[in-house]
Amino acid sequence: MRGDRPLVQMLSEDVQLWSDGGGKVSAAIHPLGPAVAALFAGLGRKRPPNTEIKLREYNGAPGIAIYIDGKLNTVMNFLIAGITNIRYSGGAEPDKLRHL
Repeated sequence: MRGDRPLVQMLSEDVQLWSDGGGKVSAAIHPLGPAVAALFAGLGRKRPPNTEIKLREYNGAPGIAIYIDGKLNTVMNFLIAGITNIRYSGGAEPDKLRHL
């Protein structure tokens, strides 16, 4: 993911994670709270070397798609509950936007 902070560091103290296994794979039965950071850290250490993560939008929210061996494995989207910082670039200086 882009940015100067790993996802785990960006999580709110009251973050919750809901999973949907659909009956064919295991999933958390109840929403995870503070254990979310530990879950993501553990999954990051165990991911196969052939894993690709792409930024996507799902259900109108920012998210990621995780591919293993080129096959879609997992989709996550993020509910952004509050804006704490805004960085504005462009407008009067369009050269700053060329790399995007």
